[in-house]
Amino acid sequence: MKSSILSFSFSILFMLTLGMATITTLGFALSETPATYEQKDDDKVEINAKELPKEVKMDILDNYHAAEIVKAYKTTNGGKLTGYVVEIKKGPKEWTVTYDKDGNPENKINPI
Repeated sequence: MKSSILSFSFSILFMLTLGMATITTLGFALSETPATYEQKDDDKVEINAKELPKEVKMDILDNYHAAEIVKAYKTTNGGKLTGYVVEIKKGPKEWTVTYDKDGNPENKINPI
């Protein structure tokens, strides 16, 4: 009788230990950002709208019907230009549009 109680106690202890180890491991795994979801370590520096490439200005003129450029930024990584971020506004509507280093839009926004 004693051995069955002892065996049962060890089984419970083993399952609890295994469960705690699993929870601890899962917690560490969830706290780290997987490489596939790694964010860019870009630096964002505000610039004058005049410094934007003509491709960016033309995209805003064509697709956002001459919306006002509220703020413009260039993004760099390790000193290399990676793109542009432009905050635009037309009436009550506001958008943030991102462009690659060549001035090509990276996010599609419907300016309805």
